[in-house]
Amino acid sequence: MFRPGGLGGQGGHLTGASEKDRKAGSEPKLVCKALGGRVVCRAEGCDILVSAPGTGEELRRLEGHTGAVTCVDLDDGEGTLVSGSIDGTARKWDLMSYSLLATFEGHEKMVTSVAICERFGALLTGCADGTIRKWDFATGAHTATFEGHRLIVTSLACYGEEGVVFSGSGDRTVRKWDVATGELLQTLVGHALPVTCVTIDPGQGALYSGEFGGDVVRVWDLASGALLETQKAAPEM
Repeated sequence: MFRPGGLGGQGGHLTGASEKDRKAGSEPKLVCKALGGRVVCRAEGCDILVSAPGTGEELRRLEGHTGAVTCVDLDDGEGTLVSGSIDGTARKWDLMSYSLLATFEGHEKMVTSVAICERFGALLTGCADGTIRKWDFATGAHTATFEGHRLIVTSLACYGEEGVVFSGSGDRTVRKWDVATGELLQTLVGHALPVTCVTIDPGQGALYSGEFGGDVVRVWDLASGALLETQKAAPEM
């Protein structure tokens, strides 16, 4: 279900809460700059604090979620922020007017990742139940559900030029989906622990995926999905 925005208030691009944060119910540590660096957005429990860089002066507090914020994404123009929450919703905020534009409802469990795919006018939301939902970013209509992961979807990375989105999961896989059709195109396996983040570098033709613990990053060919490299952190002395 989509519900138009009505709450006045306030609301920012990074990863979700740690597993420890989720279990403890503490606030995720999410911080990002928006509007060309003119404001800083930081998740604080159920709210998003918008402040001035440098001074830290609070400009607005975006209120509406009833559970801790777990993930955020910004549009390319950085004027719109989407947040996901333990409350099972995603919310769309206007950072110029500090207003809530819409609430996306339908997930049965917490929203754990969000990604704006502007080229397709779509919002993708990942859930703790392993599903990914696709929404019309303008109208809020739920248009598709991507199913395939067996555990929590921890991260999403949209590659608009190719019309695909990559998802990382607690099931230790990275999956490649067709944004338009929802078809599962490829499953990348090799991680020994849950995948906690995915990001793409089109210039290098590479996809990066990190796993729980932060010690291992796998580098994949963006087009073929072939594993190019496994990077491991040096052991602490």
